[in-house]
Formats: sequence, C-alpha cells, structure tokens
Amino acid sequence: MDTANYILKENNHLDGLTLQYHDSLRELKFGKREGVEIDHKDEQTSYLRNRPDLYDPSAFGGESIDELVARSTETIEKISAEYPNGNVLIVAHGVLLITLINVLAGKEKAKWREGGPLANTSISILENKQGESIYTITSFNDVSYQANNEEA
Repeated sequence: MDTANYILKENNHLDGLTLQYHDSLRELKFGKREGVEIDHKDEQTSYLRNRPDLYDPSAFGGESIDELVARSTETIEKISAEYPNGNVLIVAHGVLLITLINVLAGKEKAKWREGGPLANTSISILENKQGESIYTITSFNDVSYQANNEEA
C-alpha cells in the first residue's frame, strides 16, 4: 500500500483516481517459510523460480501457484468488468506480478515465471480487448523512467 500511495501522491496525471486494496492481489503465501531467509539451493525454491509447474509447497504449508493464479485472475476479471474501458494500475509484489503477467498473456504453466524476477518499481503494460481472455504485453519490466528521477 505504501508504494501505491506514493504513486498517487507524486504523480500529477492521476487526478480522480482512488486506491482500492484487494487482498487477493497479495504476495504468494509461503507458510512456515514466511519471513525466513530464502535457501536458493532448495529444490522447491528452484521450482518456484524456474518450473512453477513442479512447485509443491505442501511440506511447509505454503500456497500453491495454482491458488495464487486462481485468486489473482478472478480479481483481475472483476476489475476488468468494473472498468471495461479504463486504465488500471496494479501495484503488487514480484512473484504475483510476474506470474500474473505470464498467465494473462496465455503462457503455459511451466513458463509462468518467465522473465522474472521483475526489477523493483518496474512497469509492465498489458492490454486487453474487451471479451478476450488473452492479454497482450506492450511493455515489460521497464525501468527507463528511473534515469529521469534519481529517487525512483
């Protein structure tokens, strides 16, 4: 929420926008691993990063990638229905964003983490024609605006 509030406060082109919080757009739940330093040699960590189709967090009570996708895409569908002709800014954490981008672009499950991790504060733009289930990625992981603003 801090990042979203900062964007609304600092951007002069967002007049009239309101901030909405959707719990379903929160980061992946890691169960017993929540808040614990990541073991980059762990098999499940590797699967999450590179082969989400093989990721199985059941041993530590984490959320599956399918659960993440189900809750987040349902929310995106609701937001799209509410604002069929509008622009929507989603501010969220990296695992959710890269997964959601790839799912909405129609990629197969094994490639749901392709292109990640996203750079902090990067901007990706997806477009959707009303009634279509697949989104088009028009900009991905863009940080070019940072060169113009040292505080970004």
